[in-house]
Amino acid sequence: MIVLKVIFFIALFALVFNYLLYPLSLSILAKNKQINIPFYTQTEATLPIVYILMAVYNEEKVIQQKINSIFSTNYPISKINVLIGSDGSTDNTNQLIKSHLNKKNIELIEFSGRNGKPQIINKLVTQFKQKYTNQASETVFIMTDANVMFTENTIYQLTKYFKSEHVGIVGADIKNKNIQPNTGIGFLEHFYVANENNIRKNESILYGKAMGIFGGCYAIKPSLYYKVPPNFLVDDFFLSMKVIEANNMVLQNPNAIAFEDVPNNIAEEFKRKRRIGAGNFQNLIYFKNLWWGKLTNTAFIFIAHKLLRWLGPFFLIIIFISAALLSGVHFFYKMAFIVQILFLLNTLIYMVLKDVISMPKFSKIIAYFYTMNIALLRGFFDFLKGINSGIWEPTKRNITA
Repeated sequence: MIVLKVIFFIALFALVFNYLLYPLSLSILAKNKQINIPFYTQTEATLPIVYILMAVYNEEKVIQQKINSIFSTNYPISKINVLIGSDGSTDNTNQLIKSHLNKKNIELIEFSGRNGKPQIINKLVTQFKQKYTNQASETVFIMTDANVMFTENTIYQLTKYFKSEHVGIVGADIKNKNIQPNTGIGFLEHFYVANENNIRKNESILYGKAMGIFGGCYAIKPSLYYKVPPNFLVDDFFLSMKVIEANNMVLQNPNAIAFEDVPNNIAEEFKRKRRIGAGNFQNLIYFKNLWWGKLTNTAFIFIAHKLLRWLGPFFLIIIFISAALLSGVHFFYKMAFIVQILFLLNTLIYMVLKDVISMPKFSKIIAYFYTMNIALLRGFFDFLKGINSGIWEPTKRNITA
């Protein structure tokens, strides 16, 4: 029984540490501190040339708004270039992009069939390096999704820290622009993203190593772009870890603000989290050299921020089983077991009746937490079965125009 109790508390502590203690300790240590490295001022003549790379697939609802947001900027327009790879789009996406070709510095490359976002970006980078060999050293890539809208400061804030030769990636602070507090799970996803951005910001300040950035909007030094394996699902984390592996900085800039249309439907978010979960385990094994058997700050951040998060479903299962087995030993374990059953029932009720009844916010939080962990568990089994392709269907947008 002692061993079972130890297992219970280790699993419980792992969850508490990952979701509460680690973020809290970072906030305390980074309080009143900022990223302290050289940066470009907004009026410097040496601001880098920017190439914005996008892989798009059937984005007719958002592509014009996206292009307009890129060029509604205080960054020198003459230094902005856009390379768009259309991944076999079958709607009006290509035609809408072509309507801008004579007005702005945009290049559209149409690819046949489906390749998947990572492979389209790989091909765009390869074409850039073949065509603009002499520009690479003075250029910054900005990788972005069609549904992530820029503000006038986004491009500058993403590029400013590249004045330091040690910076490899800078991530944007992506916010949800369509929060619906009384329906769906949009507000919960917004809270999750905001919390992740804050953790990454503090990791940047303290260590210069944010554990991954959101793939919807980030800047990367061309010389540090590594081809993403064709079957990898989470290219942003792969590239972040490659940059850290090469002893360069990965930063989260809270002033590089962009806005995203976050799914408000829990079924759509489940599919997205399941795909990300499978990709997470791909990266976990690929980069085991950064965390396995190491006593470095990189290993600590990787384990504290990512590994414990990805193992969350297994910790929940361990806590549930050990509490059930210990329920006859002490009242505490009996209550822990009952609480978990209630949480699971709450999640089931929400999934079945979410469109019929309005549930309290606390119930939605519990349902969201368990559902996303179940999605991560499903992603783990997808990973075990093997992933042969990086192609995936984009989540449905809330945007209607």
